[in-house]
Amino acid sequence: MTSQGGTSPNLLLALPAAEFEHLAAHLETIPLVPQRFVLRAGEHLSHVYFPYSGVVSLLVTMRTGATVEVANVGREGMLGISVLLEADPPPYDMVCQIPGEAGRLRTGTFLRLAEQLPTFRRRMKRWELGFLNEIARTAACNRLHSVEQRLARWLLLSRDRVGADAFPITHESLANMLGSRRPFVTRVALRLQQAGLIQYARGTLRILDVRGLEAVACEDYRATAHEYTRLLRQPR
Repeated sequence: MTSQGGTSPNLLLALPAAEFEHLAAHLETIPLVPQRFVLRAGEHLSHVYFPYSGVVSLLVTMRTGATVEVANVGREGMLGISVLLEADPPPYDMVCQIPGEAGRLRTGTFLRLAEQLPTFRRRMKRWELGFLNEIARTAACNRLHSVEQRLARWLLLSRDRVGADAFPITHESLANMLGSRRPFVTRVALRLQQAGLIQYARGTLRILDVRGLEAVACEDYRATAHEYTRLLRQPR
């Protein structure tokens, strides 16, 4: 992923044409709407989801009600790894943060197609490794890096997944995902804006200086992005 408009690899589009067409015949397109698309921890999944656009957070909620994001998913992945691992239900909430669309597939159909389509099955396994790497990186990042570094990382990964420099997001959502208090996240975002790295107005955040934001972000941004690229950008 480069500084000149990095994008996440798309999990489905690199499939051979015959496999993609077979899979697409079973996909139903649905909207991903912030705070309305919510899959709760502990509930069995009737479908798995492949985001075409937008970003969905995987959130762990503590007894106090505090939340923190352990990973997020865009067009490079899927929602429903617990089904892939045959260990449903998932132990975390899945909540849309940036709007978009997804293709959904009934879990039984997904498991059948994963057996029938070898390239699809192989890409799912490779994405799974990238996803586990992101969770590990997020755990280390939350322990060792500042909120400013973590916020810059989150914004850059979201930019890659959305494929655009501007997207809607609220400070409250950012605080929930980073496991920090909203006033503190607001102050950190203001510092980034005063440095000319981002602009925030009317609920839309725009990244103005990608290289500058990369300089602020911790090493986990590049490590996470590189691993997804290595695993998923394979020749057709």
